[in-house]
Amino acid sequence: MWNVYRPVDGNRDVLISILYNEKPVRIPVVTDNFPYYKWKDVKAFYLSKLQAYHVGRQDDMYSYLKQLK
Repeated sequence: MWNVYRPVDGNRDVLISILYNEKPVRIPVVTDNFPYYKWKDVKAFYLSKLQAYHVGRQDDMYSYLKQLK
């Protein structure tokens, strides 16, 4: 489960926490405040993973996964 924490005033970073079986999960993203990660860092991490697979943000991943064997 991903939890998104948006600051009320809009002046701070959006934070993400990731839970598996209701326990915090570590991902390979640098953070000073585990179990919270800055959204911009999490987004950059996953976008770089997409680039490594030569997949774009707008690609149809459902069709891509159906073609895997």
